[in-house]
Amino acid sequence: MLLTLTVSAKRPVLTDRRGRVELLTLPTRIREELGLHGMNLSTDLLAGANRSTITGLRDAADKARCACLLLIEPGALPLSNAKTGGDKAQARVMNILEASSLLGCNAAAIAIDGPSTDQALETTVERLKAVVERAEALEINLLISPREGLTQQPDDLTGLLKLVGGFRIGTFPDFAAAQRAEDPELYLRRLTPYASVVQAVTTEFGETPEIEDDAPPPTVAKGEDPAAALLAALDSLDDEDYPVAPHIGYDLDPMLKAVVSVGFDGTMSISYEGEGDVRLGVERSRDAIEDALDRLASSTE
Repeated sequence: MLLTLTVSAKRPVLTDRRGRVELLTLPTRIREELGLHGMNLSTDLLAGANRSTITGLRDAADKARCACLLLIEPGALPLSNAKTGGDKAQARVMNILEASSLLGCNAAAIAIDGPSTDQALETTVERLKAVVERAEALEINLLISPREGLTQQPDDLTGLLKLVGGFRIGTFPDFAAAQRAEDPELYLRRLTPYASVVQAVTTEFGETPEIEDDAPPPTVAKGEDPAAALLAALDSLDDEDYPVAPHIGYDLDPMLKAVVSVGFDGTMSISYEGEGDVRLGVERSRDAIEDALDRLASSTE
């Protein structure tokens, strides 16, 4: 599973001394400083950016081997509105698709603001059919984030996808939305089969447990090469289990188990939304997710 980072202007992770996000340095820093393999950008980061800046970011991402995989619209769009507001929302989605294509993304994610009514559903489906037609031409996947109202329940969202049709529309599940559901695991199992990206929203971590090491120091047997003995001791460290800080906002394990159980092996995006040092929160999120995935893999071997 590919672990990536969600970056937004609201909660930046990597900034310069002035506290600003330097777009062109983001891919290299995400890859080298955080050890993650891709980025997912909120559209608010691109406010004021011109075509040259966007293509420059794409080139920097390719060079750093940390591609921008997903462009996310942070606010919900009133596509269910049959009047001018809905027209503007539809045009906004079209622009997001174009920007996604320029960035080299394979997907764009939006949320829909609308009531759970037949009229809202009919209007939304009509607008999305035109949007998906453009997405297919650009070879971009349009992902729908669950949101209160029209797409709140998994069956409502998947039903919407089926009415729109096409291979370029799917879901963008996230752990935060799952936590608000009556059955978080079932919620993820229903939405993840339609997803190319799942967002792991993390919020709060406990203290990292101390390492208990009662093992005696390595010894060199008579006649053994000391250098070879040292290399062997270092190699053995790779097999050690190092404790990670537990996520106490909610239990990550069942969330990840639900995602893996339906065969998902795509992109998981880390979005730390807790208090304190955002970078530390991302690092702890990465370690906790990798640890949980390793344990899940071991349990199925």
